[in-house]
Amino acid sequence: MTVKLDQSQRDTQELHSAKSRAQAETADLTHKLEEADSQLSQLSKAKQVLTRSLEEVKASLEDESRVRTKLQAENRNVQAELEQLREQVCSVHNVQTRRTFSSTETSAILSRRKQLITHFSLIKIYMNQTIEIITQI
Repeated sequence: MTVKLDQSQRDTQELHSAKSRAQAETADLTHKLEEADSQLSQLSKAKQVLTRSLEEVKASLEDESRVRTKLQAENRNVQAELEQLREQVCSVHNVQTRRTFSSTETSAILSRRKQLITHFSLIKIYMNQTIEIITQI
């Protein structure tokens, strides 16, 4: 009977020991799970921030692209108008012996030419800056 009692006590001690190990392992796994959840939460927040940032960059790039297209069209128009004015100025110069433009007409043509040259220069500067910004993105 003592043998059975001793065996029961050993079995009980082994069960308590196994239970303690299982509880310790459960506590360790619970701690690791909480750490993993925390890391997952941090990664989700970082992903949201990066996604928002990416969307902002895309929107900015689309805006820059629209502006660039618009400026290119304006540039073509200004260049065509500038070419017409150059032809007019050359025509005025060549025909000066046949017809004299009034000083007001000549002044208006030259003034418009200066405006177009200034406008063209500003468009060129803005396009270069836009290209530089797009290149950096």
